[in-house]
Amino acid sequence: MYRFRVEYYNKEHKRLLERYSCYDAIEKIVKNGFTVPEEEFHCYALFREQKRYEGWRTYQELKSKIPNRLSNFKEYFSTNDGLISSNFGQADDRDSHLTESIGIGGGLSLVSKLYDLTEADWEKIPVSNKKDLDFEIASNGKEFIEVEVKGAVVKNINRKSEVSGRAGEIEQKKIEKATRTNLKSSRIGVIVSVSDVCGEMPICRILDPEGDKYDMSPEKYRLIARLSYYYRELRTLGRFGLLSDLTNRIRTLYYSYDYEQLDGVVLLDVNKNKIALPLSAMYSKSTAGDFAFGEVIDLKNGRYYFYGMMYDVFDVLINQKFENISKYINTSRIESVKITARLKVNKNDDDEKERFRTIDMKGDINITPSGKVLGVCYII
Repeated sequence: MYRFRVEYYNKEHKRLLERYSCYDAIEKIVKNGFTVPEEEFHCYALFREQKRYEGWRTYQELKSKIPNRLSNFKEYFSTNDGLISSNFGQADDRDSHLTESIGIGGGLSLVSKLYDLTEADWEKIPVSNKKDLDFEIASNGKEFIEVEVKGAVVKNINRKSEVSGRAGEIEQKKIEKATRTNLKSSRIGVIVSVSDVCGEMPICRILDPEGDKYDMSPEKYRLIARLSYYYRELRTLGRFGLLSDLTNRIRTLYYSYDYEQLDGVVLLDVNKNKIALPLSAMYSKSTAGDFAFGEVIDLKNGRYYFYGMMYDVFDVLINQKFENISKYINTSRIESVKITARLKVNKNDDDEKERFRTIDMKGDINITPSGKVLGVCYII
């Protein structure tokens, strides 16, 4: 578990944040701090790199990059006793991308706790040539939540002046943003500071950049955001037949003015029958216990990485009951489970089919709130 202290950036920002619906939750977390499971933190910080370019589109393309991302993080940061600190004191020795990943991982983990969100709720807002905020957006079904996150490695973790420049960037960008139409959002700025001294508690400082306005209801946005998230995640894990039907449903929901009429209208196959749990998820993928499927990546040195999704996500998607989709959330936990790993072996040049072997493994696997399942495992 990674541990963080939480503070208001200053008294003025505390006053501004008092009008937020999550203010009581902020007060509690400022008083007690918060913890986040390591794997959940890295879901936000390291697994948000899927792109539309070749080599970055599918899970098969991305998985070769995962071990490098994890090992790089551990090389640049110490995580002793759950406290993240930089291994490098000099600014020019640090990696700015990894420092920013601290902001993403810590900031989104914090705000997710404040609003009872999961990683399925977040969407990255593209940066335009007009210096739009590089924030993430979500909906809890009642309001929009936008987050601008910044990461910093500092000499003195308690000296706020070391991150004043990042606070200024957040406040200046909000001035440059034009409001749109009717529905107001809540926008929260989070600056995550880690020390270059091992053993010091990282600090999340909360700011209040004024929110934007939107022309879609929070309920509809949350529904579409979640369906889109699961579409992207499942697409990286396999070519499931329901994905094309899910794409069509998302498109229909987006353009429909009376989208509520589709509540409970199940996804159908080509024969107009209700889509069933894909057999490929059970028989051609690696599995974790009897509750999840996915892929196993060789991290070398006898270590493997399981990355997948819980089976019950399929039920939620197929049945299309909006309340179940919007409220789907797992208790974040770690379970020691048996992994049945299906690993690819050397391909026979005379055979176009790839050959696999099945190996029993075991590992402490983290189940995230969105139903993502991931963690390190070992051959039994």
